[in-house]
Amino acid sequence: MLEQAAEEATEIAQALLKAARVIRQENPTPMTRDEASSMVNEEYSDLIACTRELGLKVDEELEEKKHIRFEERWERMHK
Repeated sequence: MLEQAAEEATEIAQALLKAARVIRQENPTPMTRDEASSMVNEEYSDLIACTRELGLKVDEELEEKKHIRFEERWERMHK
């Protein structure tokens, strides 16, 4: 299951990169925005299924700290 999770993590990374290309309209791909979004959702679901099978849990405290850090970075980038 660890190997399956790693494979799914790689697949969602690729789906996210492709979606970013679609959104930026750079390095064109024939995929539409809806198709890219669907692919991201599918790969995310696959990864979540693997992590549940492995019994992995989100560290809520760590996730909150990261959320705050990401939000601060977003604000700095968009000033």
